[in-house]
Amino acid sequence: MNIDFDRSFKGIIKEIKLILKRCAEPARQLKNYNCFVTDEANCFIHAFFNFSDNTLEEIVKKHGYGALYTIWRIKNLKNKSDEQIGQELVKRVQKTGLQVEECDEYETMEKGQWRVAYYSSPTDYHFMRQEEDGTWSSKRGSLANVETFKKLPPKFESYKLKKYFKVTNPYIYKEEEKENKGE
Repeated sequence: MNIDFDRSFKGIIKEIKLILKRCAEPARQLKNYNCFVTDEANCFIHAFFNFSDNTLEEIVKKHGYGALYTIWRIKNLKNKSDEQIGQELVKRVQKTGLQVEECDEYETMEKGQWRVAYYSSPTDYHFMRQEEDGTWSSKRGSLANVETFKKLPPKFESYKLKKYFKVTNPYIYKEEEKENKGE
């Protein structure tokens, strides 16, 4: 299947915005990906979005196989610095409505927030997500299972830890405002 990346990117961004508005927080947590579209979720999708099997399946049904690939696919990775790669991926996350900002490893996370660690190597990048209990989870690529770590490693395989991001789902606060107003 040939994918029109520009058209697909806009469609999938719109779909992710809708998904985030409907649910307070990403749903997967520490479960492995069991659905037939496992390769739709690599480290980037896991760390920033953490979608459930049902959500992944619905995205594929609506947008086609490889839809989420349009979010994390970066052309000419070898020609970009790890700073440029990080910035490009953060911009893509922000287009979904999630707020992303750099933070430190000790900053307190509030409801609707989670920390993401960004690693890079000379030819690739990797992301890990901090779970509510303080552990870290990782998905080493599209077909890998979710791994957990009690403590975030400063190096992961050939990757070095570069920085932390705080991700905020602002839609959760809008939903709470509606509930408080009785809407």
